[in-house]
Amino acid sequence: MPLLNQNNKIAVVAVSIFLASFVSMLVFMNGEDTSPEYLKSDVLDAAKEHGVDEGGSHGVHFSGEHGEESGGGHGEEADVDTENLYRVLTGHYDEPIFALEPTGRTKFLSEDFSTKYGYELDGAEEGIFFSYIYPSDLAEFMTEYTDVIQSGKAVDRVGPYRFVNKDGGQCVHLLSLMPVVDEETGKVTEVIGSVKDITETLEDFVTEKKVK
Repeated sequence: MPLLNQNNKIAVVAVSIFLASFVSMLVFMNGEDTSPEYLKSDVLDAAKEHGVDEGGSHGVHFSGEHGEESGGGHGEEADVDTENLYRVLTGHYDEPIFALEPTGRTKFLSEDFSTKYGYELDGAEEGIFFSYIYPSDLAEFMTEYTDVIQSGKAVDRVGPYRFVNKDGGQCVHLLSLMPVVDEETGKVTEVIGSVKDITETLEDFVTEKKVK
């Protein structure tokens, strides 16, 4: 497939966002039991079905069904701009995004997540998102995560949690978690998360306090 120039890429993303938003709106309007606090699995499937191929230009990482990475542009999800679809359906456009299986296995990392924190889906030892949380903050994080799995309801800006980067450095995050729920079973099939990094804000606050 020929490479798209920048203007064409912008147009393609705009069309993709419109299609995903339209499908999402239609499904959310269908049924009294629908809640904005979670995402229906069929909404996600419909959005992926209407995704637009951009030639893998985003470097998105998406794992396959059997724990094998599809390589960001190759495999079952190659024709879907997964990152933009997740952003449209969750409403988080400018923050690092991740998706987890209910067990905590990392299923998806946005390009900016990998760039900023150093993690990619190419190592089995790095597959569990829980291992990235600072140990003394893990219990609190697990409480919030378990509640999302059990209730099927989203949480917004929970934390803060210290996050351990690939290079051993630390950041401080507030996390928003949205479950994807299978309507037939009522079970959560995955959890989509977005990261509000407040590390610099805290550092500025500490510096300001020291100056005073």
